[in-house]
Amino acid sequence: MKIRTVKDLKAAMKEQELSPEMLASKIPVSNMTIRRLLAKAPPTAIPVRYHAHLDQFFTPGEAPAPAMDPQQAATLEALTSADADFNELLQDLERQGGEVKNTSKLENDVKAKIRSSKIGKSLGHVAQTLVQTLKKEGITSKSGMLAAGALLYLINPFDLIPDAAPVLGYLDDFAVLSLVVTRLTTRFSDK
Repeated sequence: MKIRTVKDLKAAMKEQELSPEMLASKIPVSNMTIRRLLAKAPPTAIPVRYHAHLDQFFTPGEAPAPAMDPQQAATLEALTSADADFNELLQDLERQGGEVKNTSKLENDVKAKIRSSKIGKSLGHVAQTLVQTLKKEGITSKSGMLAAGALLYLINPFDLIPDAAPVLGYLDDFAVLSLVVTRLTTRFSDK
């Protein structure tokens, strides 16, 4: 059986009575990654980078996936780790955005930041996209909370790279806001 969706993975693990930890001990995928996959809605597709490992374990008799060299294994682990870090960041932004009580004040603070800073057109455009999302979705939806959290990150001068740092000051802001817009676009296209 080819494992291509979360539903397939859940069924195969149930059939073989495997926990995420047990499966992780058999394939080069962390148990946290397996848990994150299992937490997704059942029709969700499993990322292609995991197919060969799951196929090798769940479909014995077929030709095994080619062995990964150390560089490939390190790259896969870095991608898995980065995915976990991004998900944690997004959850943290959503939590912080959920604490916003006055969206009008947040919107005004963002507009003031755009006017008074040298943040560039691209970052200003991304920020405006998030302001529009916040207006449309409201602060009670997950999308609205995520948009608000990202905008809070933008107006905070003490983020990963301080905004006052020449040239690089807004690089982290642009990365975070772009990540959030990408996630929101994915959410809206999944509806």
